[in-house]
Amino acid sequence: MRKHSGFTLIEVMIVIVIIAILSAISLPSYQNYIIKAKIKEAQSNLIGLSLSVESNYQRQLKYHSKSLDSTESLKEEFTTWSPSSDSFSYSYQSIVNGKGFKLVAKGKDKNVEDCTLTINQANEKTITGCRSITSWVN
Repeated sequence: MRKHSGFTLIEVMIVIVIIAILSAISLPSYQNYIIKAKIKEAQSNLIGLSLSVESNYQRQLKYHSKSLDSTESLKEEFTTWSPSSDSFSYSYQSIVNGKGFKLVAKGKDKNVEDCTLTINQANEKTITGCRSITSWVN
C-alpha cells in the first residue's frame, strides 16, 4: 500500500475560505484605522498652524488680514509651519480684517475627500463629512 503525501483539494479550499473570511473582517477595520489616522494628522496640522498664526499675532497684535487659499501660500506666510502630508489641503480665512481667523482642512485623498475640519481663534473646532467620525479625536 502506497502512502500519499500532500493536501487534498478540499483542504486547500477550506484554507482559502478561512483566509477570505479573515480578510473580509480585517480590511474594513484597517481602512477605518487609516481614515482615523489621516484625520488625526489633519487635526495636529491645524493645531500647529494655529500656533503659528497666534505667534504671528503676538508679534503684530493682529491676525493676518488677507485670506490664503492654498497650502503653499500658508507655508510661505507662516514659515514655522509645514503639514506632515498632503492628504488634506489647508486654507486661512481672515475674519473682520484681522480681528479673527478660521483655519480649514479639506480632505484630498479618496478616503477623506468629503472630510472638512476647522478651528478658529477661539479654539472652536468643527468636523463634517468624515464618515463615522463626528468630533475631533483626543
